[in-house]
Amino acid sequence: MFVKNSNQVSGKEYILDTPAVQDNFLQFIPATVKYVINSGEAVASPTNNDNESNCIIVEKNILTDDVTLDGMDTRKYRPLMRGVIDSVNIQDLVLITMVGDVGYYLGPLNVSNTPSKTESEIASISKTGRAPKKSKTYPYTAKFNRLIKQFKPDLDDPTNTATRIPSPSTGEDILSDIHTDMILEGRHGNSIRIGSRNKFPNIVIDNGRNTNQSFESINDSSIFAMFSQGSILEHFRPEDENLLEVPYSFQLGDETTEDPIKTIKTTFATPLGRGQAREGESDTDIETTIYGYRGAFSVLNSDRIILNARKENLFLSAKNHTHIGSGNSLTFSTSKNTLFNSNGRFDINAPEIRLGSDLDEETEPLVLGDTMVEKIVDLCDQLDQLISNITAITVPTTQGPSGTPINTPAFNPIQKGIRDVAESITDALSISNRTT
Repeated sequence: MFVKNSNQVSGKEYILDTPAVQDNFLQFIPATVKYVINSGEAVASPTNNDNESNCIIVEKNILTDDVTLDGMDTRKYRPLMRGVIDSVNIQDLVLITMVGDVGYYLGPLNVSNTPSKTESEIASISKTGRAPKKSKTYPYTAKFNRLIKQFKPDLDDPTNTATRIPSPSTGEDILSDIHTDMILEGRHGNSIRIGSRNKFPNIVIDNGRNTNQSFESINDSSIFAMFSQGSILEHFRPEDENLLEVPYSFQLGDETTEDPIKTIKTTFATPLGRGQAREGESDTDIETTIYGYRGAFSVLNSDRIILNARKENLFLSAKNHTHIGSGNSLTFSTSKNTLFNSNGRFDINAPEIRLGSDLDEETEPLVLGDTMVEKIVDLCDQLDQLISNITAITVPTTQGPSGTPINTPAFNPIQKGIRDVAESITDALSISNRTT
């Protein structure tokens, strides 16, 4: 292809015409990467210039005037696209071109249709007899499969209008064809998929697939997926998933401990866990409620997840319920105050609750209100009976039994006070808080 540069004209003299605009021949030619500049510290950047990052030095695979006797073109080529840079390694096959006096490259080329193997297999023109130079740090033995788009008929054809046909390899139902997705794929098991199932869009950011794995898995090192239709078990089918070589159906982390007792699932199934009164109905199909939801949702799954608001606030909010679960401990820590503000019940269901300190010598046991009332009423009854007995005492004399003590009237207000305490002690009980 020829391009015209209005700033360049031929140096010929014209008698009957004006100087002609010079034509430049623009073409892409194959080349093999010999040096990669990842930063200004790279050996191929002797000036330590970070602005040369992602530039390469190549050996052209066709003979041109600017090729040295060793086959090398010492010019540095920069990525053709301004904001998109592919991963480049020594011995990769690329296409190079000149625009003005600046060299650009495209690639690496898809020589093997796998993301990891991109070495050039075009013979060198240098004829040096030396073995091709390879990177000393690149893991050539790690060869990852190309990412595919699996057939999932229930998602690809939700109206069930297309004909299902058996897969020639597995025998499972597939469709005759589906559209592919836009995929940005790294060399070593990471990718960004911008795609759809039928007309329903999805985005999947995946990192850490196995070398022989051709699709995103919920068990990859880290995965963040956004779906607009279909349940999590439809997108990550148990028959495709495996954990430790065993078929796996996705579960929340607090269910995966050995012999879990209290989990999000068990709590959410109860009436209180669903925002109802205690006598409300339990969820008899909690598995579908959690794992069968087919509306729009996002899932983030990894070994460890850190959410950190460095300078400002962190907001966790849900229009309906918010569930926090843990297979081990659950802690809340703050250097200042803690506030739980509820317009309804606040239930803590635990075999032991400590407030103020976790040390026995720094705390005292709580009192059970109903039991305390029973004990105090019983004590008041005993005191009342004691006063009655005291005021009824008589002493034998020579004239017969004496009368009651002369200070009996002094016991009357005391006895009345004891009865008042017994009758009003229940007023000390909280009408809203209870404990076990």
